[in-house]
Amino acid sequence: MFPIDINMFAEENWSIYKKPVTEISKSKDTSLVESDVELYCFDDICGSLYEEDKKPTSADALIINGKIIELVEFKSGFKDKITKENFDIERGKCPRTGEVCGDYWKLFFDKRKKEVDELVSNIRIKAVESFITLEKNIFPCCHPSEASISLRFLVVIDEDNVDGMEDTLAGLAGFTEIKDNPYSSIRKSLKRFTHCQDKNGLQYFYDDIEVLSVADFKNYLRLLKN
Repeated sequence: MFPIDINMFAEENWSIYKKPVTEISKSKDTSLVESDVELYCFDDICGSLYEEDKKPTSADALIINGKIIELVEFKSGFKDKITKENFDIERGKCPRTGEVCGDYWKLFFDKRKKEVDELVSNIRIKAVESFITLEKNIFPCCHPSEASISLRFLVVIDEDNVDGMEDTLAGLAGFTEIKDNPYSSIRKSLKRFTHCQDKNGLQYFYDDIEVLSVADFKNYLRLLKN
């Protein structure tokens, strides 16, 4: 999609921005992914390009894998929900009837949906502003190349059990409309940013977008390391 040699530019300018994934994926003193594999810290790269008050949001890491550029966003906050292991049915029972309270669980799901929607919205903004940084402030600095590169956006989240407990609780409370999980919600939200073309037929945004669990991303890192 972009006929540039970003490998050479990265080697010449970004060696100081390489950090272990354990550090890059850290939020509030907790790392989402524990790994000593070093990637480019895209947050730091963006910090070198903008004044502090004009710095856009950005993905956390950047991977150059041959002719593929991958931006990686690590996002926690999806897993802190009720599961089979911590579900306390007494908490959601009506004190008068002793039955599972539909109103309680409706409020619970509404609150949880707002939290997830906010996380997904944040990821969407980062996908857009990260692309703008690449297209406007990085790609023009790279040497031209005969071979084009492709661009991917990877989202790594702290949710492994996509089935979770939500459908079970929804059934208990008499609701059937809760179908999305974080993976599908993020993919739907970002789908519009793949395979876009302008009026001149030029492609922009991403060639592919993937949402991965921590375990899936660790497996991918092993492949990169080898």
